[in-house]
Amino acid sequence: MQTPYAPARPLREAYHSTAEFSGYVKHCGPTAVTNLLLSLLPAPPPAKALFRKVAELGRQKLVYVNRNLPLGLGGTSDALTGPYLRAALRMCGLTGVQIGLRRPLTERFARAALGRGSLLYIQLRRHRKYGSHHILCYGMEPDGSLRLADGWAAAPVRLPVKDLGLAFCLELRFPGAER
Repeated sequence: MQTPYAPARPLREAYHSTAEFSGYVKHCGPTAVTNLLLSLLPAPPPAKALFRKVAELGRQKLVYVNRNLPLGLGGTSDALTGPYLRAALRMCGLTGVQIGLRRPLTERFARAALGRGSLLYIQLRRHRKYGSHHILCYGMEPDGSLRLADGWAAAPVRLPVKDLGLAFCLELRFPGAER
């Protein structure tokens, strides 16, 4: 059954952390995808049940590896995140979400995308706190900081774009939606 995302419905921001999902390593990607789905589903399942489905989908699609591999490898593939997001949305019957191409994250782009009512799936590279890490951005605060589900805290984290360092993002668009 397909459930188009209804932009008129208020978005529930989800802030689950990797600590909630035991038995997994390097699982920030599935956690970010789980937070996204919990935000969009009209009647979301329990977070742990959804996470297990999202992680398994990632393993089946060879996007997520639940291992610490040599050279810092393992976890979620940056290059395959777009197809992973599409598959997860499809798995949950969510239609109507457009996923943009992976691109460098700049403050100008973040401001424009978030101003359109989009969400941002962000991939950090060599960040001083997070290292290589996947997070979800729900919005921009008046001071210009991003409101993030960082997968480490079970609450919003606020960071200025300039503090993200080298980062890439995928814009999640909701046609006809202005939040």
